[in-house]
Amino acid sequence: MIKKKTILTTGLNIVAVTSVATFVVSCGSPAENLTSKENNLNVSLVSKELSLVDGNYNLELNVGSENIGKYLDVELRSQPTESSPSTISTKAKVSSEGIASIPFSHLDEGATYYVTKVNIYNDENDTKPSLSRDYLSNNLEQLQFRTLENQSATTPSPSPTPGGGDNHLQTPNFNQADIIAHIKKLTEEKERKANYRPASKENKSLQITEQDAYKKLENRSFAIGFNSIDYVKDPNDGDKINTSVVPFEPTGTGWLLDYAWKNGIRDSDELMLYIATNAHVYARAFNAMDEKYKIKFPEYFTQDEQKQAKIDSFSLAIPKQNANLNAIASGTSYGTENSLIYFLNTQKNSVFDLDKANKELHFVGKDLFSNPRTVFVALNIFDNDDNNKLIDQYNNQANRKLIGKDFAVFGIKVQYKKLMEKATSDNNLKLLLEHIKKAMSSIDNDIDKFKKNQYYNHDQNDVPYLSFDYPSAWADKNKGKEDPNVSLNIERAYILGFPTVSNRQMLWRNYPLGSNIPQDVFNGASFFKGLPIDKPLDQNTKASGFGFNAYVDYSSLYFGASGSLVINEYGLPIGIYSTVRSNGDDKNINNQGGFTFLVQVRDDNEKGPAHNLIDGTDKVKFPKQEKSYRQNLKWLSEQDNSEFKDFAKTAIFKSGA
Repeated sequence: MIKKKTILTTGLNIVAVTSVATFVVSCGSPAENLTSKENNLNVSLVSKELSLVDGNYNLELNVGSENIGKYLDVELRSQPTESSPSTISTKAKVSSEGIASIPFSHLDEGATYYVTKVNIYNDENDTKPSLSRDYLSNNLEQLQFRTLENQSATTPSPSPTPGGGDNHLQTPNFNQADIIAHIKKLTEEKERKANYRPASKENKSLQITEQDAYKKLENRSFAIGFNSIDYVKDPNDGDKINTSVVPFEPTGTGWLLDYAWKNGIRDSDELMLYIATNAHVYARAFNAMDEKYKIKFPEYFTQDEQKQAKIDSFSLAIPKQNANLNAIASGTSYGTENSLIYFLNTQKNSVFDLDKANKELHFVGKDLFSNPRTVFVALNIFDNDDNNKLIDQYNNQANRKLIGKDFAVFGIKVQYKKLMEKATSDNNLKLLLEHIKKAMSSIDNDIDKFKKNQYYNHDQNDVPYLSFDYPSAWADKNKGKEDPNVSLNIERAYILGFPTVSNRQMLWRNYPLGSNIPQDVFNGASFFKGLPIDKPLDQNTKASGFGFNAYVDYSSLYFGASGSLVINEYGLPIGIYSTVRSNGDDKNINNQGGFTFLVQVRDDNEKGPAHNLIDGTDKVKFPKQEKSYRQNLKWLSEQDNSEFKDFAKTAIFKSGA
């Protein structure tokens, strides 16, 4: 098989095989045309990647020699939709080369932006453009670019800084030779990063097989769907409020993080499942917490305009008994054996009629499991000063601004004895009961396993999740610090979730058949800053991203897989699947997927303070963190009449959170 070299951009992957280059647009967007026309206005990007130079990202647009000496301004958006907040540039003069350089000083690094409008003015003082190009009016044509992540060093370090950028490569004067030389430097820098791939430390006796890895993920995972009422104004009629249930919006993947029997008594009548998913999957879990806690957790509630928004019902889905976990070739599909069985905690309703064709629905009413109740969403998790430092005030134009990492934990109360009783006469409920038992058993096994032996990047405590993240290890190595129990890399990042393929949500895995998988997962271009989260738990809220994420080759599971658990070759959970580079083909797994790390053990000026999303109680390691799964659960369980009061003694925290 030919070895492929992938040079990453946002919105564009350049996959080089010998001397042939193939361009693939990511994020499910239509194929991009670099030159577009409207009113005789030709516009093209000089570069699809912008470096930070003297505090600015300089967007260069070629608008042709016919516009030399004129002025232009640009509208940018983080998404190519009218609902996405926009940024308007100041006017810039078109040079003698027909190129205008427009500086932007407050863009997120490592982010994708879309040019949604270009206006040409005959004079700097004109208010009415002589020519315009509106990209929102034609979704088949897009101009998009990526801001490179900043790197503090002015020369490349021997070991690339995690998430480092290319600001030491100065923007050239715009003649052809300089542009070619500049692109060559960018390419060389990317190749240098891509070629830096430190070896993983190995203990073969503790590694698990591929089949065991995917079986573990299957046993631990659920497909989840939210049926909510958002109470937002109709965009076509401002006097009309939507009071209808929006079914299965969104659907995603969740996994059992922890669980608790009522009062810590095993096999009691009630059981709390603590399920983890992405914050963007949980975004429509409106007001899923007692209102009396709003002072403590304002970010978990809608603002007044949307105060009636709520979850109406919830869907919990599981794989079929004999789902296929074997690798298949990218571009092909699993059969119906990998479709799902859905359980909805409501009565049969016509609102779900459209879903019947693609989903096996079972309406079980409210008496088996509850709607989700919020425990933790990774929004504003630090003290106020550090939260505010990380909020992008300029680029975040929502009326409520937060910081966010793409992670959430919610509780579902299961009437366990009722479920057991009904499972004796209902084979589908029997499968649900067995799946819940397998998920709990997986956690119990992990607690014992990771305490018994020393595993790389785990501290042998009761929390069976990553203790020391890889980007922090890279940074420590650059400073001459190395821990013998910490590996800089992993050999595999196994991912399994429930993407929607051909309009049907199915069980799917990464690493398709025939993959040319690298020996080690991370290279110098793998790590990047967390992406912004749009509308988390409120229509008019936006969270600026923080923390480290990482790309994984051959892992572009399609939409619906968001929230999937990621484990390494030892079975250690290391992160949560949150980002996909897609060309719009829902069966193509050959591109990269990205995941969010569960922990960051060192402070980083750009990515934020040290934090642990599961347990941030260690004030020596995480002095600036105020909220995590454990911290929130402890506080909630201590409140009078709290629904979590009897469920604080969990599998992980046996003495109580």
